[in-house]
Amino acid sequence: MGILSKLFGNKEKASEASAAPLHPPLGLSVGDARGSAEKCLAAVSALAEASEDPRDRVTLLARVAEARLHGDDREASMRAIVAAFEAGLRLGLVGWTVEMTRGYVQAFDAGPERRSLRPLVDALVRVLDMVGEEHAQELRAEIGPLQAAVGDYSGAAATVTLIEDAYFADQARARVIERMCENGETKGAEVLAGELQDPEASAAARKAIVHERAKKKVDAALETYAAGIKEQPWRDDVRLDLAVAKARDGALDAGLALANAIGKSETRALALTQIAEHLVEERKLERVEELIASIEDAHSRSSAWAAIASAHTRAGDVPAAEAALARVTDPWSALEVAIALARCEAVQKDAEQSARFLRTALELLRRAQTPSEVSAARRRMAELLANAGNSSEALRIAQSAPPDERDGVLLAVGTGLALHGALDEIDRLQAAWKNVDDRASLLVGAAGVLAERASAK
Repeated sequence: MGILSKLFGNKEKASEASAAPLHPPLGLSVGDARGSAEKCLAAVSALAEASEDPRDRVTLLARVAEARLHGDDREASMRAIVAAFEAGLRLGLVGWTVEMTRGYVQAFDAGPERRSLRPLVDALVRVLDMVGEEHAQELRAEIGPLQAAVGDYSGAAATVTLIEDAYFADQARARVIERMCENGETKGAEVLAGELQDPEASAAARKAIVHERAKKKVDAALETYAAGIKEQPWRDDVRLDLAVAKARDGALDAGLALANAIGKSETRALALTQIAEHLVEERKLERVEELIASIEDAHSRSSAWAAIASAHTRAGDVPAAEAALARVTDPWSALEVAIALARCEAVQKDAEQSARFLRTALELLRRAQTPSEVSAARRRMAELLANAGNSSEALRIAQSAPPDERDGVLLAVGTGLALHGALDEIDRLQAAWKNVDDRASLLVGAAGVLAERASAK
C-alpha cells in the first residue's frame, strides 16, 4: 500500500455507491481545463437564474464572478462582475456592492484592467445622490479611494471633499493617495498629500509615495523626503522600503545598515527577511543564514525561514526549501510552505514525495487550538484530503462543520478534487446533490482551479 493509501485512505472507497443522479453529468475532462471550468460556472449561473430568492441569486452571481477572476478571459470576467454588480444594486445592497467592487478592483492589475471597472465605480458615485446624507457620508470614504484606483483622480478628490468630518476626510484622502501611488501617479499624489492636515494621514500618504518612488530609484531627494516622516510606525515603514530597495539595487551593505537602524523589532525583522528573500531569488545564498540569525525575536525568525522556504520553492530548489521548512517553528507558517511544496511543479512529478508534504501539512493542521484556527483547519484539511483523492473523508468534515462554515469547506473540497484531477468525482457529486448551495460551492471551488490551470497554459 502506497503512502497516499496509508495516509488518506483508498480512492476507490471514496467513489463508492452514491444516490441516484438528480442532475445530468457535466462531462468534465482533465484534458480540457478551460472547457471544464466553463461547464462548472455555467451550472452555477443556471442555479442563479433558477433561484426564487433574489439575495441567493446575487450571492451565486458574485461567486461566479469571483471564480472567473482566476482565469485569463477578462471579457467573461467583466460580464460576470457586471451581472453581480447590477443585481446587488437592484436589491439596494449598496454597502455589499461597494465591498464587492473593492474586491474586484484589488484583483485586477493596476492600469487598463483596473480602469475597465470605472463604469461600476461611476455608478456607485451616482448612488450617493439616492441615499440619505448620513449613509452618503460613510460611503464617500469608501467610494473616493475606489475612484482613485480606477483612475478618476479628480472625481476621488471631489468625493472626499464632501466628507464633513475633517479627520475622516483626511483619512479618506490618504487612502486616495495610496491608490494613486499604486497606479504610479506619484506627482499628483504629492500635491494632494500637501493638503493634508492630520499628521497620521499625512504620514500614511507620504509613506505610500516613498514606497512607489523607491521602486524606481533611491536617491538623495527621496531619502530627504522620507526623512520628513517623523511619526511611527510610518517612519520605520519607509526605512524598510528604502532598505529593501537599496539591496535590490545592489547596495546590500547600505540596505542592511538602514534595515538595522529601524527601531521597531518586528519591522526590522521584516526588512531583513525581504532582503534575504531577494538574495534567494538572485541565488546569492552566502549571507542568507547570517541575516536570518541576526533577527532577535524567535517568532519573526520563524517567519523569515518560512519566507526563505517559499522563495526556494518558487525557484524549484526542493532540498533547500525543505531544509528551511525544518527551521520554521510556527505551525501555520510551516503549513503554507508544506502545501506549496506538495503542489510545486518539481514535487508533482513524484507522487510519493508530494504525499509526504501533504502528510506534513495534515500533521500541522492537527495543532489548531483557537476557534478561528479550528475553522481554518477544517477548510484546509478538507482541501488536502480531497487533493489526495479521499473525497469521502473530506466530505465528512463538511458534514460535521457548523452550518455557517459548510459552504467554505465544500468550496475547499471542490478545490482539492480539482487539484487532484478527480473531475469525475466532482461530476458524480454535483449530479447527486439537491442542495443548491452545496452544489455551487463544490463547482465554484473546482472552477477556480480549472480556470487558473487553463490560463497558465
